Amino acid sequence: MIKLITVGKIKEKYLKDAILEYTKRISKYTKLEIIELQDYDYDNKQIVLEKEKENIIKHINSRDYVITMQIEGKNISSEDFADKIDKVFVTNPNIVFIIGGSYGLHDDIKKILEFLKYKGLEKEDIISLINNNPFMLTESTKRLRYYENIYNNVLK
Repeated sequence: MIKLITVGKIKEKYLKDAILEYTKRISKYTKLEIIELQDYDYDNKQIVLEKEKENIIKHINSRDYVITMQIEGKNISSEDFADKIDKVFVTNPNIVFIIGGSYGLHDDIKKILEFLKYKGLEKEDIISLINNNPFMLTESTKRLRYYENIYNNVLK
């Protein structure tokens, strides 16, 4: 099973349509759960990150292999990404991708995941598939790129 936890909803119809198409394609290969969490429109970054953290943590459990998608993550090629996910699926059928909001992810989420990783209870990766992109992408477009990468490089 693949679970995508995302902060915010896609507003642009053309992006919604493209994501829906990838969702249909992914669902042919594995169970897919999409959790779109509320995004908050406050000027205070810490308040926003705190509220998003509380919502994200509710959807993670100890059986999940968690991959956070972040700009500051290590940049890996599509091929390496596909190989990594293939290996994960052998030992763990539940993969959770977390895509934060405009401010990224709260440091506590990163610390919790690191703690679990070192205790052997949870595995965690921080990756970025678009770190070396020379163009600035909107958050919605980045999310579409993640769906595309999951479909093209993980499930084929």
